[in-house]
Amino acid sequence: CRRVFSRFILLIKKGRNDRQRQQYQRNDDRWIRLLVFTAHFILRPPKSRHTHCCCVTLELHKVKGQVIKEAQKMRSLSICVFCGSRSGRNSAYEKAAEVLGKGLADRDWRLVYGAGDVGIMGSVAQSAQNNGAKALGVIPTHLMQREVAKTDLSNLVITENMHERKKVMFMNSDAIVLLPGGAGSLDEFFEVLTWAQIGLHKKPIILVNTEQYWTPLATLIDHVISEGFAETTLKSYFDIVDTAEDALNVIQARLE
Repeated sequence: CRRVFSRFILLIKKGRNDRQRQQYQRNDDRWIRLLVFTAHFILRPPKSRHTHCCCVTLELHKVKGQVIKEAQKMRSLSICVFCGSRSGRNSAYEKAAEVLGKGLADRDWRLVYGAGDVGIMGSVAQSAQNNGAKALGVIPTHLMQREVAKTDLSNLVITENMHERKKVMFMNSDAIVLLPGGAGSLDEFFEVLTWAQIGLHKKPIILVNTEQYWTPLATLIDHVISEGFAETTLKSYFDIVDTAEDALNVIQARLE
């Protein structure tokens, strides 16, 4: 074993030609550490070597477990929020958006949304940023003026069309929250719901039913199921909660 070890060291140090020598020199430290470690076990008695291996393996598992636990504690989630570019008639809608934005910041989570600075969209972004949260905004070029793109975000992505917008928002998030909104919000909800139904993702989808705003939608989905156009499992792909804080708690329970 000592002779083999010595020959390896000799090859590493000298090499058979200049090209090999340069290659060995680049990997010199790594190989020496590996060979010293290997020789350490080869030259030890079997029983002692076995005990030492077990101890090393055990310690490595302990360290790995600690690293995983710490990573889970430190993990910062990104939450996609679909909502209206209008404020709606009920002030409770904007209030829910503000609570959601603050809740994201309190948990050190990032907001991913449509980049607008008006309506509920603007409220959730302003609340999140005012309380220290990062925000990723995604907006297509043709809505830059209509939805008043918020330019002071942590990151702003401008897409060519609505399809790219939804894709970028979805791909950069860990969960989806639906606040009150119009046709655009419904389109976004049904797209991610369909993707979940056909097995493309398992991200939590939560509807914030502020002042029973989404109750008619839940009734519609029940009607679709009762008429045989969807399985009852369709309702298992999303949750309906009463408040923004409840939505955050559901996400926290699922993903942390």
